[in-house]
Amino acid sequence: MSKVQCRNAVETRSANGPKHEVLLAPSGDALPAQGIQQAIDACGARGGGRVVLRAGRYRTGTLVMRSGVTLHLEKDAVLVASGNIGDYLRKEPVSGAHPHRAIPTAMLFAEDVEGIALTGEGTIDGNGEAFYRDRTPSDPPPADWVEPKKALGTWIPAFHTLMTQRERPRAEILFINCRGVRIENVRIRNSPQWTLFLLACTDVVVRGIDLHSPVNCPNGDGIDVDGCSDVLVEDCDITTGDDAVCLKNTNTWGLARTSRNVTVRRCRLRATAHAFCIGTETQADFENVILEDLEIAPYDGYGLTGIGLSILEGAAIRGVRVSNVRIADINMPLYIRLGAECHGMAKPVGAIGDIVFENLTARGVTGNSFLTGQPGHPLRNIAMRNIRIEFAGVIDHDRVMREVPLLETEYAVNTIWRFLPSYGLFCRLVDGLRLSDVHITGPATEKRPAVVLKNVREFSSQNLTVTE
Repeated sequence: MSKVQCRNAVETRSANGPKHEVLLAPSGDALPAQGIQQAIDACGARGGGRVVLRAGRYRTGTLVMRSGVTLHLEKDAVLVASGNIGDYLRKEPVSGAHPHRAIPTAMLFAEDVEGIALTGEGTIDGNGEAFYRDRTPSDPPPADWVEPKKALGTWIPAFHTLMTQRERPRAEILFINCRGVRIENVRIRNSPQWTLFLLACTDVVVRGIDLHSPVNCPNGDGIDVDGCSDVLVEDCDITTGDDAVCLKNTNTWGLARTSRNVTVRRCRLRATAHAFCIGTETQADFENVILEDLEIAPYDGYGLTGIGLSILEGAAIRGVRVSNVRIADINMPLYIRLGAECHGMAKPVGAIGDIVFENLTARGVTGNSFLTGQPGHPLRNIAMRNIRIEFAGVIDHDRVMREVPLLETEYAVNTIWRFLPSYGLFCRLVDGLRLSDVHITGPATEKRPAVVLKNVREFSSQNLTVTE
């Protein structure tokens, strides 16, 4: 093996295969982004290898990954995103697709490549504070918008955030149409928007990462899996100011594809909005989704939902299995919702079916759980086995909804979070609902029933208990 000395780098080359390694160390405050990109390009041109960032601080705009290249951050290496939006690669839109303008992409970007990886014990810092800040008393959000949300427990800190630049990167990390993606052990911090955005990728492993976005980050999702297949997310700690793990089909850049074979297991999810969700953007189907061994909790006391499944754009969810999940101190533990409007536009009604929840506990919850289809389009084959829900909310019973709207739209009425006609489960327009060993506990002051069923067919219940 030979070594080639470069400025701020040592390159090693092996005669036994295409394993090239470039070791980089910062000089002064940071190694220029150009040096990191040159190392990535060189490894890619030689058939693959590793670019290793040694301990130190590195500042960069967009870095473009190449096939076969691993970017490895050693302990105490910190890769920091530029705060200058001009340092980011822009991607042009596809005609007729969303979005409709070229947008700045991400700090780490890949498209149409395979065999790429991010590894190590270092930190990837998206420098989100360069793009937004908390509002001050001199520029508060409208009170008529804030107060109703706070009263219902649906206020999150990101609503209090003010953008400081006209644009921001679409994500901290964005991989598009890639095969064979591995992200392991790295620390990911301070996203400017979505954090890890996987679009139309296959054969993906995200393992052991520690992802933490600021509590006030607008649209600060943790992991967005968009039109991907064969995805494994395991042993991760994810804390975000929006959704922790979200499956979508946005058709961004014309890439609407079925989401298939996605597993999320042994993860700790803390989110101000949804810990895990499917939707609301659902322009293609979702098949075979597995969630197991999850711990779900709020972030800084804010947490809207534990697990939410929704179809609002005419596609289908077929086959979701949720098992061994522990939810604590959030508002709405579970929801399944079929609707017909997204982004203010009417959509065809899709389908949701073959959903199993088992071995799930939800303690200290302050809101409702609900399952709802649409007329002529019921939810189908929903099973709940060994479920414990402990409702700890206190409400004004004069505000209980007598008629529950169909909840067709992207943003359903806020009152569903606390004022449904039941405090445990509200189930409507379902064909095939099976409850087994479901136990619901509420306060002695609660006047509503624990469970309400409306237009539910083929219902069966075994050992359904309600206690105070």
